[in-house]
Amino acid sequence: MVKIRVEGLNFSYRTKKVIKELDLIFDSGKITALIGPNGSGKSTLIKCVGGILPVKNKAVFIDDKDLTLLSGNTKARLMGYVPQQERQVFSSTVFETILMGRKPYLGWSPVAGDYEIINHVLLQLDLESISGEYLNELSGGQRQRVLIGRALAQQPEILLLDEPTANLDLKHQLEVMQILKRLAAMGLTIIIAVHDLNLAAKYCDRVVMLENGRIFASGDKQIFTTENIRKLYEVETEIMEKNGSKVIIPLKPL
Repeated sequence: MVKIRVEGLNFSYRTKKVIKELDLIFDSGKITALIGPNGSGKSTLIKCVGGILPVKNKAVFIDDKDLTLLSGNTKARLMGYVPQQERQVFSSTVFETILMGRKPYLGWSPVAGDYEIINHVLLQLDLESISGEYLNELSGGQRQRVLIGRALAQQPEILLLDEPTANLDLKHQLEVMQILKRLAAMGLTIIIAVHDLNLAAKYCDRVVMLENGRIFASGDKQIFTTENIRKLYEVETEIMEKNGSKVIIPLKPL
């Protein structure tokens, strides 16, 4: 059961400060959604937590251990990262790509247990029928599911996802969120950057609203109010309750 603690986190791209004095705790067994307008710092925060971007010591802690003191292999076993989209699509098969997620555990070559894990991930994400196809032949949505599979193959305790549903159709968006819900119930710490407020309201346990690298609001689904959304996004909305969940209906920009 891994908890993440962020204390006074700052991050800049050259002279532009993107993350500003953030203090956050991410609990195990929970899905935390990072939401906010483009440029609010969602992706950068995920990359800082994952050690993908360099952070100063004593700013990010994994179970009270300074992130900067963990080895690359330790971080790879602890955290799986799903990017918004792969910058370069390699000519590897679906199976080979997901097998890359086992790299932190492999010796000279994969063993039977590795293949069992890969087959389980393929089944989880409905990828068995295309496991032999090449990544550069797949649709964007299929590729995104493969990237999620690669992260799951690491058997991480923390899962970091940057817009994982962005290229998926509605059915697969819901399926991915349901998978994340099951993984959180198993004790994983899950952080997801997402634009779809309704997905965040329905599936996520906690929501952090970001604005210009700072926390605008943080809490459970009750922070989805017309006033918060108006201030954060400059959009008028109507919010309804349906089956215990909030439904956010955009009306017009301000």
